[in-house]
Amino acid sequence: MSRAASGVRRLVIALTVSALALPLTAAGTPSPGASSANPTPSNAVPITGQLAVELQTTAVDEKLARDVYGVLATAYAQPIFDNTAKSEGQHLTALRAVMARHAVADGTAGDAAGSFDTATVAALYTQLITKGKGSLLAALEVGVWVERFLIDQWSAVLAFANLPDDVHNVATNLRAAERLHLEAFEQLLSKVASNGATPNPPATDTATSASAAVRLRQRAQFATPAVGRYQVGTRLMLALQPVKTSSGATLRWIVNSASRTRCAVRVQDGRTTLALLKPGTCTIVAYAPPTPKYLAFQWTRTYRIVAASR
Repeated sequence: MSRAASGVRRLVIALTVSALALPLTAAGTPSPGASSANPTPSNAVPITGQLAVELQTTAVDEKLARDVYGVLATAYAQPIFDNTAKSEGQHLTALRAVMARHAVADGTAGDAAGSFDTATVAALYTQLITKGKGSLLAALEVGVWVERFLIDQWSAVLAFANLPDDVHNVATNLRAAERLHLEAFEQLLSKVASNGATPNPPATDTATSASAAVRLRQRAQFATPAVGRYQVGTRLMLALQPVKTSSGATLRWIVNSASRTRCAVRVQDGRTTLALLKPGTCTIVAYAPPTPKYLAFQWTRTYRIVAASR
C-alpha cells in the first residue's frame, strides 16, 4: 500500500475547557494508527539494525507514558489522564503489531503496568509518578514533558530513509496524536495556572534535572551499538539525529583519552558515528555539555577492535 493511499486517520480531540476540566474524546475513540487501516503486507520483511532499536525504544516510551498516566488518573479527577492513558495503550498496541509483522522483538511484552526491564526506565517511572502526585499542576507538567519526548521519539523513527509503508503510516499517525495530546496538556496547564497556581520553572541542565539525566541515559543505552568484537575499519552508528535533553542540551559522545589512537567519534549532517581505527579497545562516554560530569550520570561502553580478516 502506498503512503498516499494509506488513508491516514486523524484523532479528533474535543477541547472543552470548563472550570479546571478538559474532557477528551480519546476514550472510546481509536487513535490514529491503532486500527487495522494498514493491512499486513504479504511480503513484510524483518527489520533489523538501528531501526529495530528505535522501534523497541519507542515501545518502552509508549508503555512508560501509558503507565504514568494510568497512575495519575487514579490521583486526579481530570479526564485527560484516563483518556490519554487509554490512547497511549492503543498506540502501544498499534506499534506492537508493526513490530510483530517485521519480526522485531518487543521487550515490553508481558511486563505489568509500572514494571520495566531496565533500572533507568524504572527510576524514571518512579520519578514521574512522584512529581505528578505532588499537585495537579505538577501532574500536567509531567504530561507536557512525556508528550514532548514521545514526539521526539516518533520523529526519530520517521528520520529513517526508505521506511516500510506500514511503519511510516503508524509513526506519522501516532506522532500527530502525541501533538494533540501535548496541545491538550498545555491548554489545561495554562488554565490551572491562570486560576492561581504557579507553574514550576522548566527543567534545566543541572544536577537537579534528574529526569533529564535518566531519560538521556535511557536513550544512550538504546541507541548505542551492543558491546562486542568489531573489525578495524568498521563504523558504528551512535545516533541518526541529535538526541536532546528536555531543556535542549544535545547528547554527545567522546572517546576516553586512552582510546583516542584506536577510535574516533565523528559528526556529519546530524549523524554521529564511531570509527574503529586500530586493534585494541575503544571506550566511549555519553554526556551532555559542558562536561561529562555535568549531569548525574557517567555512561560508558567499551568495544573490542580486532584486525580485519584477510
